[in-house]
Amino acid sequence: MAIEQDPSNAVTPKPEPAARPRSTMQDEFLNQLRTSQTLVKVLMTCGRELNGHIRAFDAFTILLQCANAEVLIYKSGIAALGPVGERARSPQV
Repeated sequence: MAIEQDPSNAVTPKPEPAARPRSTMQDEFLNQLRTSQTLVKVLMTCGRELNGHIRAFDAFTILLQCANAEVLIYKSGIAALGPVGERARSPQV
């Protein structure tokens, strides 16, 4: 925090501008899946698979719309996540 002195010699803290959150690769990937309403498959660390649409996400969780219920998933419990039906493509050289 920067310090400014006013004419009366009292020290007052000067508020710093709010830092803009950085967009991460994970955020961009999840946001693309969310905005395109792509059906995703989530493989949990326990082995369970969930299929649904990403409704929202934050730093720690993903809200997934599965069939007729919304499921809040902790990211720490996710082993893998990706679009349903997309096959892995080998890189073209």
